[in-house]
Amino acid sequence: MATGTRRTRALALAIAVAGLALTAYVEVALTSSGASDPFGWFVYEAVAWLALLGIGPLIPVSSAVLAGAVLALALEAVAYWLVFALPGGTGHAGIYLWKPLAQLALIGAAWLAGYLIHLRALRARAHG
Repeated sequence: MATGTRRTRALALAIAVAGLALTAYVEVALTSSGASDPFGWFVYEAVAWLALLGIGPLIPVSSAVLAGAVLALALEAVAYWLVFALPGGTGHAGIYLWKPLAQLALIGAAWLAGYLIHLRALRARAHG
């Protein structure tokens, strides 16, 4: 494995850990304790980070995946800002219902793009 790939993988996994930590903070420290299944909500909110941490060490991580992870973390930060940091309580809490799916789609699309780029490079190398 090339050094750049190791570095990219390490950065993507570090971003996943940061996203997981922010998700845990939001779910444990900031949300209502009256949720019927707080662990289930945490797993739902953290599904993209858990997928990246679970699958990331097993398959190649390209710079496209790193870019997807950065965008997913940015979405996490925007959701936090809209719901918890924006003065006046704007009522954007609904973002936490679709944010995990959008993050999973971002990371999945980035993995697919990286894989397709890899296949194209292999084909170009084989043909000449």
